[in-house]
Amino acid sequence: MMLSYVMGSLPVRKIQGNGVSVDNRIGLAVVDEVLVRNGLPETIGCVAFFAGDPPAIEELRARVVERWGGETRLRLVLEPPLRRLTERPRWALTPSFDPAKHVRSLTGTARPNEGDPAQSLDKWLAGQLREPMPAGLPPWRLLTLPTTPDSGFALALLAHHALFDGASVGVLLRLLLDGSAKPTLSPTPSSQHQTPRQPINWTRLARTLRAELRPGRALPSPREGATSEVSVSVLDQQSLRCARSLPDDAGATISQLLLCCATGALRSTYNLGNEAAQRGKPPVQAAIPVNLRTRQTAHELGNFAASARVPLPLHEPTPHARLDACRQLLADVGPQIVGQREVIRVLETTHHLRPWTLSFIAARGYSPTYAAVALTALKWRHPRAFLDHRPLLRIAGLPPLHRPGTANFEAVSYGQTVTLTVVSHAAPGTAQTLADSIHRELETMAGLTS
Repeated sequence: MMLSYVMGSLPVRKIQGNGVSVDNRIGLAVVDEVLVRNGLPETIGCVAFFAGDPPAIEELRARVVERWGGETRLRLVLEPPLRRLTERPRWALTPSFDPAKHVRSLTGTARPNEGDPAQSLDKWLAGQLREPMPAGLPPWRLLTLPTTPDSGFALALLAHHALFDGASVGVLLRLLLDGSAKPTLSPTPSSQHQTPRQPINWTRLARTLRAELRPGRALPSPREGATSEVSVSVLDQQSLRCARSLPDDAGATISQLLLCCATGALRSTYNLGNEAAQRGKPPVQAAIPVNLRTRQTAHELGNFAASARVPLPLHEPTPHARLDACRQLLADVGPQIVGQREVIRVLETTHHLRPWTLSFIAARGYSPTYAAVALTALKWRHPRAFLDHRPLLRIAGLPPLHRPGTANFEAVSYGQTVTLTVVSHAAPGTAQTLADSIHRELETMAGLTS
């Protein structure tokens, strides 16, 4: 939920076989440090659902070593600063990762799917988001889950957000699976792909700062007893098809529908459509991530994203009115991102002089009053994929858990299937309530367009 993230550098200590350390630098995002300083677990990832029986764990580990063994970021170990205000975190670059520690099977041990597979998977995922990654190891894991709601198995890829963004998770999944063209990861440092910088536009910078400082508000949440929850579900294909076929022939993207349906769900769940009750209150702000990768950096691992901040159109009374408003909000994201790059350039300079500035940014950028909602829509743009002979059925994104008074939504489209994930930190039952409301909003829109 930060302002924006662009590539910068953090000190890296390379651990050699003889134990001698060598100071080194690699291209990393300024946001990496903010994600370390914000006091949250910041676990993200995805769950890939397959048909068939899970592979033997040794078979999966061998595949991971073969497909991922050369990736530098999978060998980085996070070293937090000893003095939080005056020192910066470091990445220790280890010679390799141990597949036995990172690739594990939950079959026969901790079973997330006892009872109702869907509900138990949700509870297990919520537990993963609450727990930080183990210290002293590269902060990522690949876990095989036994029987799922699809009567097959699943792979859960989890990582600290400072290591990867959502697009990086997709790149790793493509590398691991068969049936789609493998991304070619460039060995060239990211900084060499960047175009020469223009002088700072101070007028645009001032305008962007004014927009960033506008107040927002958190979602209603109990002062005590806010719980972290996850709900994963599949959106109805027929409803999606009808909702995307609008009468004005303009069509609707998954991003537009997600923003629209989430707005309607929040409006009904929290009674935010009562204009008299909402008069004088600041809007609920949403963070919309934007992938900044270019053709040259399309398959690089790391954080290459920006996050636009938009006020949710909760005042609009009908689904179609909300959709029109959401279309305009998303159309205005581009200019906002350009302005945020100016802010980050100033931040990068200040950050190198005063590390404590990022602690201030983390406190501001991850407050629910800055952005109480985050929404991400992703599309798997490749042919059907397989894990050996096991077909991939669908993919669920796993956005991070934020502070009480927040909700994160993610929709991932694979083939004809769109899987919705809701992560809430609010009153008990909120994630499922919001998910159910999104399904109803989608059905309502489909009924109006059919």
